[in-house]
Amino acid sequence: MSDSSRKYGSMSEPPAPEYAENDPSEPAPPTYTETQNEAPPPTYESLYGQIEEARRSSTTRGGFLKSVCKILFSTVGFIVLLGIFLSVPISMIVVGAINLQNCPLERFIPIWLIVGGSVGALMQITSMFERIQKYRNPEREDEQAQKYSGSCLGCFNLAWFIAGNVWVYRNIHPNTNPLIQPYCDYTTYYFSFWLITVVYILVGLACCCSCCVAMCGASGKPQNDEV
Repeated sequence: MSDSSRKYGSMSEPPAPEYAENDPSEPAPPTYTETQNEAPPPTYESLYGQIEEARRSSTTRGGFLKSVCKILFSTVGFIVLLGIFLSVPISMIVVGAINLQNCPLERFIPIWLIVGGSVGALMQITSMFERIQKYRNPEREDEQAQKYSGSCLGCFNLAWFIAGNVWVYRNIHPNTNPLIQPYCDYTTYYFSFWLITVVYILVGLACCCSCCVAMCGASGKPQNDEV
């Protein structure tokens, strides 16, 4: 091989890069386990932390249940749940309006659906608005007019619900055939029937859950006091 070929061949092959060795005086980066151990503890801003704080600060079961309900009702999830439940009063209005003349057996059932759905939707929209304002500004106090109007709507809704119990349950197993008088539309009656029945089921479940929460709070209270 000629001298020129050796020269160009050596020029076409660049030298290997040199890597600097690690300085033993510099500390090694922390491992994943070390970073996890050094992480700050969870704050009481979480839902579980707020419930734990309410259990520590409450002196009675009633106070603990009241604090838990206040915490749950002020969460974003409860606002979303209210939005989902808003479909129920809208369905009541639609079913009652469509079948307003299709229940001669008990003409107040469609009216009960329309009025109850309207009041329920108004209450839920008002409650959603108040919760959103409370979430944005936790120090904001409720106005006296809002409390008064909410109490009036709640009392009327309760009285209207009791009236619906009378109109629906006194016509149990009604005639739903429009060719035989008097009758009541199948969808109108059984939608009202199961709507009222589900309310009683939910009330029973809420009472059971409240008892469980009270028992858990009572069992955990002495341990916290001893610590």
